[in-house]
This record gives sequence, structure tokens and C-alpha cells, in this order.
Amino acid sequence: MGGRRSDGEIIAVLLAASLLTGAALALGSVVRITWPGAFLAVAVVCFGSLLLIRLDRRRTRAAQADLVDQLGARVVAAEAAHERQEEILHELKATVGGVAMASRLLSERRAEMGQDTVTRLEDMRQAELGRLERLLGHETGTPSGPVDLHTTISPLVVSLASRGHAVEWHGTALRALGTQDDVAEVVHILLENAARHAPGSDISVRVEDRHEHVAVVVSDTGDGVPFEARGSIFDRGHRSEQSPGLGIGLHAGRRIALELGGDLRLETSREHRGASFALTLPAERMDALCHAHSA
Repeated sequence: MGGRRSDGEIIAVLLAASLLTGAALALGSVVRITWPGAFLAVAVVCFGSLLLIRLDRRRTRAAQADLVDQLGARVVAAEAAHERQEEILHELKATVGGVAMASRLLSERRAEMGQDTVTRLEDMRQAELGRLERLLGHETGTPSGPVDLHTTISPLVVSLASRGHAVEWHGTALRALGTQDDVAEVVHILLENAARHAPGSDISVRVEDRHEHVAVVVSDTGDGVPFEARGSIFDRGHRSEQSPGLGIGLHAGRRIALELGGDLRLETSREHRGASFALTLPAERMDALCHAHSA
């Protein structure tokens, strides 16, 4: 295509030159323009035509390059949107399971449970239903600011325990900076990951003060993460052959953690044979708050 277009441009220039030459000769016979002058005029016109064609081709190439850049940006944006929709669907499935189980227990076994258990299940169901509403886009997400980690984590622990998993959780008074829904999503991913990959093991959740950060550590007593998989466990699509998942959860969890100014890492220890993941988040410092209020 490019070669044919170039030949056509050359033919057009030659035709124009022929016409201009004929016009110059005719004009020269009338107004007595000398032969050198006529040919100089034709040469100038031909050179100008070639220059215009070259400039037009440069503009065409620039426009094509700009179009390619725009299409590339749209493809990247579409891929990011698609990945986010997959992550939301992944979170919705896990959250709906917990809400459904809590509703079933409250409906079928309320009389057998103590009032404290009933209250925890009802609070969990209400909190998770609110988060489902926001995940589906019917409400705005929780605002960024101090996050009460106890209030955020407790419903998730109750949800997992209601499905028969042994979860150890003693609460915390520590607070982090971020958004409650985002923190809940990452912790939920870690809890579901432990329940799925270490079925039947004990799961523990604890919050640690790490100076400028707080860490939410989710551990299990399963077989742990194979050494050869530790370098790629947070890659999108990474999963073992036995895994029923799609390899989305941990990848999404790390992305959210980084967006919150923290991180999500696999922690290894010789004393602990299972898997242990730590979500680190910027800590809310009371001394900084006091200084800000007094300023």
C-alpha cells in the first residue's frame, strides 16, 4: 500500500510538472519569457509540490502515531477495568458466602445460640451487607482516614467462624490510616486464602505495632507455601494445580495494600510451619494527632 501511494504521488508531480512546463512555454511565447526563466519557474513549482507532499506525509504519520497511542491507552484502561471487575466478583462471592451462612444460622439455630453469639452474627451480617452494597456500586465507599481495626476485622472473623473454621482473634485497640472497606477487603482475602489452602487448620489474626506502621498478621497451621512458589505467589493468575481459585486474591490484596501506602508480604519463620501473611498499614499516631490539634 505504501509503495503504490508513493508511485501515485510521483506520477502526480510529473503530470503537474508537464502541465506547468506546457503552460510556461505557452506563456513564454506570449510575454517573451526566456527559456531559462520558464524552466526555473517550473522547477520551483515542482520542488514546492514535493515539499508539500512530504509535509503531508509527516502529518499523516504523526496522526497515525497519535491514534496508536490513544488506542493503546484505551486498551490498558479496559484491561485495568476488567481486572478490577474480576477482583470485585471474587470478593463478592466470598462475602456472600459468609452472609448466607450467618443468615442460615440465625434462621435455623437462633434458639440454640447464646445472645452474645446472636448479636455478633447480626452485627456481622449488617456490616457485610453494607460492604456488599458499596462493592456493587450502590453506595459510595468508606472515606479515607483513621480505621478502627477491631471494628473492621471482627465481622470478618465471625463470618469465617460461622462456616466452621477455627479462628483465634483477641481484638485490638490499634488504628491505621486508610479506608475501612479496602482494609476489610484485604483481610477478607487473607482469611479466605487460609481457609481455602489450609482446610482444617487453626487460623489466627493478630495486630502488631511496628513503629510507623501497624501489621495485621493472618496465620494458619497448614503446610505453608512451597519455597519455589514464594517469589510468584502475588503474581496475577498464580495458583497451584490443586487450587480451586483463579489466582486473583493475593494479587488484588497487594495492589490495594500498596495503594493504601502499605504492603502485603509473606512472612516466613522456622518456628511457624504454616503460612503467615502480614498486611502493613500506616499507623495513626496519637502524639501526631495531639500536635495537630494544638497547632
